[in-house]
Amino acid sequence: MLYRYTTKSEEPRHFVQYDQGEDRWLCTLLLQRGYRVEYSAASDAYTHCPEGFNEFFNQRRRWVPSTIANIFDLLNDYKSTVKINDNISLPYIWCALNETPARRDLI
Repeated sequence: MLYRYTTKSEEPRHFVQYDQGEDRWLCTLLLQRGYRVEYSAASDAYTHCPEGFNEFFNQRRRWVPSTIANIFDLLNDYKSTVKINDNISLPYIWCALNETPARRDLI
């Protein structure tokens, strides 16, 4: 998994998926390997939060395409992900598919 996570982007879609949201990319890889990813309010993390609208807008401009690319990656390989990961079910996949803005392209 670490080898794939550190893969250098060579295609535009990889740049969006790998480099614009590397934490989302790591979560996608973990889910595809059968791990469970949870939110923990008690965890500590160091981060730089946007202080103004322009910073916030640029952050979202990076994060939204990355999130969509990773959702498509999970949906594209949903059969093996559901098979290997007990925490992801077909109803979850259908829910994610219905929440994806470009879902009409997949159906």
